[in-house]
Amino acid sequence: MRRPGGAGRLLLLTALLGTAAYFWWARAVPPESPAPVPVAAAAPAPASPVSPLLALPPDQMRDALHAAYRLQPDRRCLTAFAEVQAWLGGRDPLPVSATFAQDAWRIEIAGEGVGTLPELPDFDDCMKALEKWAAVVGKGKGAVHRGRGAPAPGPPRLNPVDLLADLRAADSHGADPRELPRVSRDLVYLTLQSLDLLDVTDRLRAKAWAFLAMSAVLGGADLRRETALLAYLLDYSESARRLAAALHGADPRELPRVSRDLVYLTLQSLDLLDVTDRLRAKAWAFLAMSAVLGGADLRRETALLAYLLDYSESARRLAAALPGADPVRAFVLHDDRGLTALAEASRDELGALLVLLRRAEEHDYPGWLAWVQAHYVGRPFAFPVLKSALELNAFLPNRVFPEVMPYLVLTYLFRETADTSWTRQVRELDLYTGSDDAVGVIAALIGRALRVQAGDLVLRFEGELELAGEHYRGPVLDADTYAAFYAGYFYSALWASAQFRLDQLASVPAAEEFAHTLPGDGMPRPAAFARWYRHRIDARAGKAQVPLLLADLSASAPFGAQPRFRTFEALDPYLVGGPGRFEAVRRMVSSMDSRPLHVAWLARTAERHLDDLNLAERLYRHLLRVAERRLPDDAVWSAYLFGDTPRLARYVDDPTLSLDSRRRAIGYLASLRPARDPSIEQLYRRRLRDFPDSWRLTGDLVTHLEWKGEYATARAVASAWLARGVPQAGLEGVSARTAIARTYCEEGRYAEAWEAIKPALASWDAGALARAALIRDRLADPRHAEALFLLDMDRYPDLLWVRTYYVQLLWEHGRYKDAADALRAWKGPLGPQAWLDDIRARFYEAFKKMPDEEVLQAFEALERNGLPARGLSYLWSPFELEGRHELAFRMSSGLRTAQSIAGVEFLTASYQMLKQLKGEAQALDWIRGRLPKALRNRASTVFFDRGEDGLLWDAIDPPAPEWVWLVRALAEVRRGRGDGARRAMLADHFGTPRPGQAEVLGNFLLGKASEQGVWQRAIDARTRAEGAYAVGLRRLCEGRYREASDWFRVTQELAHENMGE
Repeated sequence: MRRPGGAGRLLLLTALLGTAAYFWWARAVPPESPAPVPVAAAAPAPASPVSPLLALPPDQMRDALHAAYRLQPDRRCLTAFAEVQAWLGGRDPLPVSATFAQDAWRIEIAGEGVGTLPELPDFDDCMKALEKWAAVVGKGKGAVHRGRGAPAPGPPRLNPVDLLADLRAADSHGADPRELPRVSRDLVYLTLQSLDLLDVTDRLRAKAWAFLAMSAVLGGADLRRETALLAYLLDYSESARRLAAALHGADPRELPRVSRDLVYLTLQSLDLLDVTDRLRAKAWAFLAMSAVLGGADLRRETALLAYLLDYSESARRLAAALPGADPVRAFVLHDDRGLTALAEASRDELGALLVLLRRAEEHDYPGWLAWVQAHYVGRPFAFPVLKSALELNAFLPNRVFPEVMPYLVLTYLFRETADTSWTRQVRELDLYTGSDDAVGVIAALIGRALRVQAGDLVLRFEGELELAGEHYRGPVLDADTYAAFYAGYFYSALWASAQFRLDQLASVPAAEEFAHTLPGDGMPRPAAFARWYRHRIDARAGKAQVPLLLADLSASAPFGAQPRFRTFEALDPYLVGGPGRFEAVRRMVSSMDSRPLHVAWLARTAERHLDDLNLAERLYRHLLRVAERRLPDDAVWSAYLFGDTPRLARYVDDPTLSLDSRRRAIGYLASLRPARDPSIEQLYRRRLRDFPDSWRLTGDLVTHLEWKGEYATARAVASAWLARGVPQAGLEGVSARTAIARTYCEEGRYAEAWEAIKPALASWDAGALARAALIRDRLADPRHAEALFLLDMDRYPDLLWVRTYYVQLLWEHGRYKDAADALRAWKGPLGPQAWLDDIRARFYEAFKKMPDEEVLQAFEALERNGLPARGLSYLWSPFELEGRHELAFRMSSGLRTAQSIAGVEFLTASYQMLKQLKGEAQALDWIRGRLPKALRNRASTVFFDRGEDGLLWDAIDPPAPEWVWLVRALAEVRRGRGDGARRAMLADHFGTPRPGQAEVLGNFLLGKASEQGVWQRAIDARTRAEGAYAVGLRRLCEGRYREASDWFRVTQELAHENMGE
């Protein structure tokens, strides 16, 4: 866990400086080694795209860098502009574009400016812009309301099927419930489609004319469109033209009802793949039009939609003005006790629904299960139950519901003709037990009734959806919006089922079996889903194809950013520290927008992958302004990142935050407070009084007590939780028993630890199996221990930590070659984090009490097995930190590497250790005798990176080439005043023109030349990277940290242009 201190920004910038230096020098400096022997041609790797920064003048590169990672405005807001235009203008939606200029977004439809938005808009910003646009388009179509009218009448039911029917009705007749308008419209459209070459349908035309006249007097609905159409059909063309000229679109009186229907349909939509944006945009558009033209008080619905779109802070401001008895107010303000009390007291359908969704949002499986049994027992397959079950993201519901949900969604599409007798047959089945029999029976019964088999589900769904969409022509409920609602449920179920197999069940064979049921390339949406999932399976199985994963990030697909987030996770081990990460993130940004969830992802990525401190800080602060309580995990992390201890303490006690976020806040506080601070345990126990059933919170306390060495107390806490008999959604009980066994192990009571872990073995949980293996080893049963580890690795081949515990076992038993073989057999990438987080920890744990010779034997076995030297270089640092400098020196100096820059890094590390052991003079003699002559000049980058500025002068024989002199100048600038004699030598060297205009950079670094000369010299990617780095270093020394960060980022972006040189 990272712990930023008061100088956190400066330290992070220094780290970024080192990274940028590596890119500039390690990749940009020409090698001095002889030309390699020609080898047979291999398949060319995909060419890296040319950096967009190269096409611009140097002084625009910082702005271009910002533009490359700037998120477009929330596309749901942009689409809402088109929906306003469509409904009030009486035309199909037109494409909307956004152009950033003068620090704002200009929104255009068909080239016409329709509004502006700030760079990172809030819900309120979008709402105001939409209202202004609605006032323009709706001019003359209704009164512009400045105040709030009476609340709009609520829908009679919240059933999504009824809401869809009501929205469909809004496209066919007005809001008046009397029959005249509907009959009039039906007669007119029947007349439109009649064929009469012999004048035999006069009665039909007369009836239509009569009903239109009656509706004009008695019906109250706006039937101008139908009247104009009938006049035309009766050949009164001029009257028809006059009527049509006055026809401006839909009746504004319908706006409040349509707005409410759309909001409550959005509330009950399920969308784990970002496929229902059109529905959300339509709801946003109609709320904006209602605010301007409708006259009803829709603050409740506006607050609810703002919350559903993740703009929680706007939602809270709106909800605070609602009556105290309004369940929406309690829901948005996270007054969960008040919300439950209101729902119980009033038996209000909306209140019950909001409680259900809140418990799913909080991942409160026991509370969710109790609420379902109390309020939805007669409707186990209702949309709210299905939606909330998947949003719980718990093991048991994810095992049950995704299997049957596709069938259930089909029943809704088939509801007019399908045999629903199966519902009576399965009503008594316990849907929530998670038994395979129950799941199989339900799926089989529904499938038999619908005549659908598992392999046909997706194609059958797409076909039925296309047929049903023909009945929905809009403009309120068009085919796309209708299809999005059902596709959200259907594909979210597929997503949950796919994720469950790959992540929670952690079974590649199960995932492959599921993938075989997905269709091929027959339809775009199913094909895109199948392609994405199969690529992820390959990555999990250690067969990742990086070009395909990169293509998935930016492929034109029917799904939003969520699947791409998972693809980026699969790519991460292959991108760490390399330039490919920039291209991968840019591809992600091209498919994202400024909605809070996307902003949160980019903020984390800017910090962890881009080293872009400016961007990360700006995005985190924006999130605090717009979505602090909707995305509380990011709010808590930002407080920790900024070192804001008071805010962390406030989050711990904030009841409006989720329990998981408050747990994390306690953990971060623990890392910022003194070791063993007693207040941390008090915070955990205080929260447990409010949430005694939470194993996650209990487990955090257990871990904290173990860290303090209070094993008996930790064991008592875990045992007390088990005794409560809390309903479990997954493996909580297994985790508790594993924790109990762990405490016994720490006390050396291995027989009792074995008895504690035995009940958990039937779960085949990876942690339980690994703990059991360690216990058997401590009980002098290494064969049984190894058998358990082999079972664990076979069941979870993609879990590196399991394999490294097995490797530790082999090390502890002196089986060094077997350990190296087991590590070498790992199919996935062994990147820096794998070595730092897993392998190094296990190596140190195995050998921390062993003599040096044993450590060296194991280390040499790893090297002989061909494991990467750079990975092995991480293994000696714990020994060095504990003062075993000679052992660390022997490990580092013993690495046999080819003549490469990596070899120089290891030599330099050995030099630093030897300097501590025997002094600088002896260490200098040692490194000079071993530094390859062909690499002495290129070694300057390593010396600079490791802070060994003296080696830049003492280890490199004259005459030094120009880049070495530039590195010396960089080092002097970094050191501030530096060494006066060396600075004088630098000034003398750069006082005359040098090859490649090196004197320009050198004099700029020494403060003797202008920045303009640096950029005049920058004619290609290499010289631009050099210039950006030099300017960044100057800015850093001047305390202009934000500018320095930007210039180091420019260096990184440009550096990959030189990676082949």
